Amino acid sequence: SDVVTGNETFDLTAQTPIILGSQLPANYTLTYHQSIADVQNNVNPILNLAAYNPDTNPKTIFARLSYNPLPNCYESVAFDLFIGQNPVLAVNTDYLSCSSNPVSLDVSQGNLPTTTYLWSDGSTSPTITVTQIGTTNLTVTATNTYAGSNLSCSNSKDIEVIISEVPEIKHIDIEDWTYDENSITVFTNNSGAFEYSLDGISYQDESSFNSLKAGVYTVYVRDKLKCSVVE
Repeated sequence: SDVVTGNETFDLTAQTPIILGSQLPANYTLTYHQSIADVQNNVNPILNLAAYNPDTNPKTIFARLSYNPLPNCYESVAFDLFIGQNPVLAVNTDYLSCSSNPVSLDVSQGNLPTTTYLWSDGSTSPTITVTQIGTTNLTVTATNTYAGSNLSCSNSKDIEVIISEVPEIKHIDIEDWTYDENSITVFTNNSGAFEYSLDGISYQDESSFNSLKAGVYTVYVRDKLKCSVVE
């Protein structure tokens, strides 16, 4: 359940074939009870088997299996009902940031104090901070474990964090042999997601500019998140 409201119901009849096993149903009467005393006295069977709403969590249910030819001959078995809460992962799947702004993720919001966490990098804290330039792919799994039940409720999410880097111009190649068919090509020391411009207004993905007239140009390089511009 995403939120435990106290109105969750169970279909107890799902246990019937497990309890009967290979025994012929026609030879037995199976009833479910809320206490062992009711089983022993064969009273107060649970009637709403398909939509039973337990009054506690966990709740122990007792089953009484009677042999029809000898009604006083019976066996009993108990099993527990657990209502588990699915962990919440209230974070986005994608984050974009500049190198001066690390990305901090906190997945504890809306979860239980006992919820445990495991990140794909081995971290077990509900919070993590990404400072690495470039793309970081993470997977986080949150788990609620219920003692004594060997049961757990888990939820996982894949998260991509992109932190843009500041471009560094390494050198510029120029071909200037004609009046209006010259070119400029920009090379950077790093290989981030950059774009290029000759006027600081219109940018392009290509690092080369062709069909240029002779003259003086200023080259602008910026990352695609527009965090910083070098010229």
